[in-house]
Amino acid sequence: MRFKILFLLILFTLFFFIHRLSTSSQKSLNRQIPIHADPQYLIINESELLKDKIDWTASDAKWQKDIKPKVKAQLEDIRKSLGKGTKDRKLGFSIIVQYMDYPLDIPSENSPYVVMTRRLMEVSEEMNFPVFIPLNGFQWWNQLPELWNWWDSGPDQIEGCQKDKYPTTINDPQGNPEFRCKFPELRDPKFRERFVKGYNPENRWNVEWVNWNTPMKENWRNWGGGPFQIAPIPNLVDHKRTKLSFRSVQRERLEVIYDEIYKKLKGWNEKNKSDLFAGVSIGTEVSLHTAALSTDRFEIFGYRGLQDLFCEKDDPFCAEHADWSPQKIRRGREEIIYRYLNDLGKMTYEKGIPKQRIYTHVWGENIPPDKQYVDYFISAVNLYTRPGLSLYGYADKPFELLSFQEDLKKSGNPAWSVPEFNIPKEGEWEGALEKSFDNDTARAKLIDIYNWKGIKDTEAVPIVQTFLKQEVSRPVCQISEIQSTGENSDDLRWDYLTPDDDAQTTEVVILKNKQSDRKNETKISVPNDAKNFNLKSIALKAGNYFWFIKRTGCGKTVWTTSAPQILQIGNWWERMLSG
Repeated sequence: MRFKILFLLILFTLFFFIHRLSTSSQKSLNRQIPIHADPQYLIINESELLKDKIDWTASDAKWQKDIKPKVKAQLEDIRKSLGKGTKDRKLGFSIIVQYMDYPLDIPSENSPYVVMTRRLMEVSEEMNFPVFIPLNGFQWWNQLPELWNWWDSGPDQIEGCQKDKYPTTINDPQGNPEFRCKFPELRDPKFRERFVKGYNPENRWNVEWVNWNTPMKENWRNWGGGPFQIAPIPNLVDHKRTKLSFRSVQRERLEVIYDEIYKKLKGWNEKNKSDLFAGVSIGTEVSLHTAALSTDRFEIFGYRGLQDLFCEKDDPFCAEHADWSPQKIRRGREEIIYRYLNDLGKMTYEKGIPKQRIYTHVWGENIPPDKQYVDYFISAVNLYTRPGLSLYGYADKPFELLSFQEDLKKSGNPAWSVPEFNIPKEGEWEGALEKSFDNDTARAKLIDIYNWKGIKDTEAVPIVQTFLKQEVSRPVCQISEIQSTGENSDDLRWDYLTPDDDAQTTEVVILKNKQSDRKNETKISVPNDAKNFNLKSIALKAGNYFWFIKRTGCGKTVWTTSAPQILQIGNWWERMLSG
């Protein structure tokens, strides 16, 4: 009996200190960006500075002497051509960090993707030029065959890459394109060796499947220069079926990247230079509907993710005997992407990146009954980030894209972004940026134009120049974004990012246990200018709660969450007993 009591006391003490550590960590990371420090960013992506064209991981001596001056010169060309913007609308640059497209390693501050991130921010500070960092962890992971090669121990099964057709050098000496392996990395003997060594049949759980029973092999792209092969689409569900998985490696790499960003952000905040950080995007056109065939025909995937989401772990092929409606399957695909981006967003926020600098990124130009694309914008909306989608065909008329407009309205018209943007035809740039940045429905906070090489000598340049000089006007009607500023045993606290807004009603909404469980919610009306709520005025039983501020006005409803904090009522033992 005494042993049991002692064990419980030790357990209680352990949980108490873990909770205290967690709480203090959360409080240290809760920061807000007030409206005057939250400008719109017009970003120009520079594709000529990607990692396959610039050695971002060169020795420090070579970086300082040869490479950094070249990088700065190319970026200065952008700024000289377009101007700097104003305090409310700033010009910035972006260069994609393909952090999953590096060989397997033990993530550290010396990992190549961390070094690249650090040097991007170094250049930004030295040039006083805001940086936006697209963290591309979904589209490219060719360099990790240890995670996705489930089928080829030869390699002798990839079309065009069989032993009798595989060139021994990167350039086929005979110059015969029909004998040229379509998977570019496999033309490199060193990569081919890693590819073979990484073969593991269990990797089938790490990739998406082409139907309920068949894992995907190679994935195809066709960007105008003929089709080429890349790694299969990754399984976005955190399946726990393999020791190494796409999600586990991704988490480990993001951990060290965010540590680097946060370290730099702390220094910038102290120097009053926080506006140099335009943010990060996570996801990079995430979709389960993509052109993964050599014909460039779009197909729907997600078959592995759906079964990992809905099936018991010991029944990985449950779809064979499940009666899932098309509606459930569609919602399941949306749920896969929502959970994936929500998990990444939560992790990013908890590593110290402000919510207003985290953008999700999906493909969303869907026009019913167009079967080429599927709308995933609703999956990009979560409580830790600002949502974002690519706009190309609808870049000059975003609110004519009905699926986007409807999903934006369902989500309370939050601040949003376009992490990839370009106008398909000349003559359509006029007024295009204003339709996203200056409107009375929902204003974008960031647009990233892809890319400088494509617009440099076009009509876009004078239009962007003029746009950057314009004053940012106040919307006719707006509901302020809110940033929660903490909670304790007595009070919930928050701030408004716009001092005077047009909210008609304000409520505090408290949910028990789950953010999605609306059955046991408590609603309390508060004054529209309230910035706190005293919990003593209501009787909450012991347990874990989520709290929100719900504001209505301007024909919409806006929800702001306390996340990632959980409102904890009662001590640890009382909460355990309450379930």
